[in-house]
Amino acid sequence: MLLPAADDNSSGVVNPLDLSRILIGRVISSTVVLLLSTGEEHGALGVQSFVDQLTPEEFVAIKYVVDVDTLGYGANNGGVMELFSGY
Repeated sequence: MLLPAADDNSSGVVNPLDLSRILIGRVISSTVVLLLSTGEEHGALGVQSFVDQLTPEEFVAIKYVVDVDTLGYGANNGGVMELFSGY
């Protein structure tokens, strides 16, 4: 049986990697942080670790957070990737 190549966490990782490719060499007026983390099934441990090391000033300076954990998922073993778009 063929399985989709980028399932669950992998589909979430490929997006920031591709975004970094797109942003290279562009002038951006704000700091952009692309955080690839782990442990979300156990209480967002990777993200919590990142947030814990921020100063209060750095924390309040965050304007936007986009969480892309699972973008694609082969839910029915049909060999076709379904795109997740929320509930």
